[in-house]
Amino acid sequence: MGRKKNEHLEFRFYDPPRETTILPVIGDKWIRKYGSDEDPLHFHNLFEIGICHEGTGAFYLDKEVIKYEPGQVTIVPPDFPHKTVSEGISFWEYLFIDFAELSEMIYSENETEKESRMSILSSHAIVLSADDKSGMKEIVADVISEFKDRKPFFKETVDSLSRVLFYKIMRLQKEQGTSKEYELSVNDAMLNDNFPHIKPALNFIEQHYAEPMKIKDLADSCNLSETHFRRIFAEYVNMPPVDYLNLVRVQKACSIMRRTKHSMDQVAIECGFASTTTFNRNFKKFLGISPYQWKINSSNYKSKLQGYKVSALRGW
Repeated sequence: MGRKKNEHLEFRFYDPPRETTILPVIGDKWIRKYGSDEDPLHFHNLFEIGICHEGTGAFYLDKEVIKYEPGQVTIVPPDFPHKTVSEGISFWEYLFIDFAELSEMIYSENETEKESRMSILSSHAIVLSADDKSGMKEIVADVISEFKDRKPFFKETVDSLSRVLFYKIMRLQKEQGTSKEYELSVNDAMLNDNFPHIKPALNFIEQHYAEPMKIKDLADSCNLSETHFRRIFAEYVNMPPVDYLNLVRVQKACSIMRRTKHSMDQVAIECGFASTTTFNRNFKKFLGISPYQWKINSSNYKSKLQGYKVSALRGW
């Protein structure tokens, strides 16, 4: 069961809490009916780790459809099209993790090592069976419990567990890299007959977001004419390429503001905005507040989704 030829994808943007690199989507509100066959696939700017507590249904990894059951764990890298469709009421909980920022912290002095580790980490989407013995389910459950209980040293514990997840997923990628039972290569997913070759543009933006960039640069990275590239990008991602670029830059700005005390002028430059005014305008467009308000108000760490036909539920 694949997508209709002209069906668009949804891009869902998540902003992790300021206190950690993990955004939890947890609790009883996620005991619900999930998706439908008609819903488009979507992709995220962060890693998604999901755990199924109750219910059955189908988990779509691009054109692959995998039946799910309680106890299964899903690991989906950024920019990977997927969706969940339940057969009735299901209960899932999710962790959205900024492993790129975590990798920056771990390998700040070694760019080559950082890129190598992120390449391994993002190489496949993985679905772990209910009887999997890797220990992933237990670690994910521990992180969820930490967010629910918020006991002393909560932040330090979550930070430590996020690093365990980082290395554990790399180990899974290495161990299961040749298995196709529950895996689908990101490149295989993105380059199937029903999906245009826009993955190189997503990669180009991720690597060069801080540099001056023209849409022609993105089109060239995909070996497409600018006109054709603009059309298929908007058709499948459901936003113009320039909006996607600015949204990625806003995400990077949030990351910088969480871990530094840089001025807004400096943050704007580091993220590729031509001026602080342009930075402020785009930040407010996507997150609904100014960068300054975001930085000083701790209540603004919650995920903000906006426009482009994303789900109306905040953080979903």
